[in-house]
Amino acid sequence: MTFLPTWVNPFVEQVANQAGSDAAWLSTLRQQALARFTTEGWPTSRIEAWRHTSLAIMEKNSYQPATTHEAADLLSNYQNGEDGVWMVFVNGQFNASLSKLDALPDGVALESVAAMLANQDARLQDVFGKVDSGFSPEALNLALAQDGAFIRVNRAVMLEKPIHLAFINTEEQSASFTRNFIALEAGAYATVVEHYLSSDDFAGLTNAVTRVWVDRDANLTHLKLQNQAEKSIHLAAIDAEQEQA
Repeated sequence: MTFLPTWVNPFVEQVANQAGSDAAWLSTLRQQALARFTTEGWPTSRIEAWRHTSLAIMEKNSYQPATTHEAADLLSNYQNGEDGVWMVFVNGQFNASLSKLDALPDGVALESVAAMLANQDARLQDVFGKVDSGFSPEALNLALAQDGAFIRVNRAVMLEKPIHLAFINTEEQSASFTRNFIALEAGAYATVVEHYLSSDDFAGLTNAVTRVWVDRDANLTHLKLQNQAEKSIHLAAIDAEQEQA
């Protein structure tokens, strides 16, 4: 593959216009990631890890950026009174009005990647990582991700209630690219649940990457629940690094 699917171009333009994306290190990283995806294309069955997973349909599919970011009814029907902290993203963007962050204890940072980008936060280098990580869909995520969750639990802090990250897709042929980072310092304890939901007519693409770093004697329970329409496509990676006990 020596070209990008044409549907990728509007997402590239969105990234270029996002506040904070002009940081030199990040611009270079995104360009390298896009070049990698352009060269490698979608994984094929010739790659051992993808031998039983065909992405041939991706050569024909086309996606577009979402234009709406509301999903109150879909979320309320799904939550069913579930306790804990909820950070909600609709069509790839953080939605503060649907989120419940007031139960967050001291010693825990929970922020949206988009806000960190706007502030050119130095911690973003932990979020975006390296261009050669994983397979080509992960490189595409690195090039196009505009939002996601940043979680850091300080040393010896123990979270009694889970942190829920809800990613909701509502527009039929849209695509979302989110990138999360979860870090637990030494002796910390937390449960993080990623929820992926969609409307019944969602036939779009979810491309999600979660990077995890756990320090010595920390305990992270990480769960992922996918409840999306059958005709949608979900590509994801979880990259974990654990310090020695």
